[in-house]
Amino acid sequence: MFDPGGVLNAAPNPFRRTVASTLADLGSLVGIDPVAPPLAAPDAAAKIRVFVSLTTIPPRIDGLGRCLASLLAQTHPPERIFVNVPRAYRRFGRLDMVPAWLADGDERIQLVRCERDHGPATKFLGALDRVPRTPDTLMVIVDDDVAYRDYMLSTFARAHAADPRRAHSFFTFRYRGVTVGQGVDGIAVPAEALDGIVDFWARIAHDKDAFFVDDLWLSYYLQRAGYPVASLARHRPDRDPVYTIYNDAGALLGLTGAHRRWKAMAGARRALRAAFGA
Repeated sequence: MFDPGGVLNAAPNPFRRTVASTLADLGSLVGIDPVAPPLAAPDAAAKIRVFVSLTTIPPRIDGLGRCLASLLAQTHPPERIFVNVPRAYRRFGRLDMVPAWLADGDERIQLVRCERDHGPATKFLGALDRVPRTPDTLMVIVDDDVAYRDYMLSTFARAHAADPRRAHSFFTFRYRGVTVGQGVDGIAVPAEALDGIVDFWARIAHDKDAFFVDDLWLSYYLQRAGYPVASLARHRPDRDPVYTIYNDAGALLGLTGAHRRWKAMAGARRALRAAFGA
């Protein structure tokens, strides 16, 4: 089995409980933002190639344009935006037709029809083989029901140029030893960290809870692979989120409720511990 860097059997244990990790967990519970990671100068980040990846669902696909427009308008332009659309959804059945404008719009937008529905994780699993594995490349994972502020990709690029051994998100929280980035706040993943994800997912894909909480298991994977997620919350120009919600039709949180999400988080964390021992 292909396992770059020993991701599936990593050592030492990056989830070992320490005083520092316990304090980080407690700080997260009361909303204390971590210390801001460094940012490189804009000129140093100009060489960073950014590939954005997302998925959508039938109730939201017609409203996707505003999200895509906000990504195309970034001050650090994306090289490609991959829209990963399963041919058949577990929740919605087959989707044979997509809006013509999605397939025939801006050349930077690429429609990817996926043979399998991986749930929310389709937003990055669908485009893994389309992102170059070079040190100056990022896959930025986003949600489809929000419009993003124009500094997002630039800040991700500057953070990567300053520290290429970390993933980044504009919001993180601590959960049972894992620093979790949120897809709605963007998660910027160094391309060199992508190669082990498919094999990793295969170990837990059977778990019904993991299906719903891709942010948790992706962040666990990145932490285990040596690319922990760092928070860029302190690099926002104000206290407002990096996004504006405009189209939450069919959202899993609305469908299942916050209580069900936290139950899924707990179940998925148990599955990760059973599969990987930490």
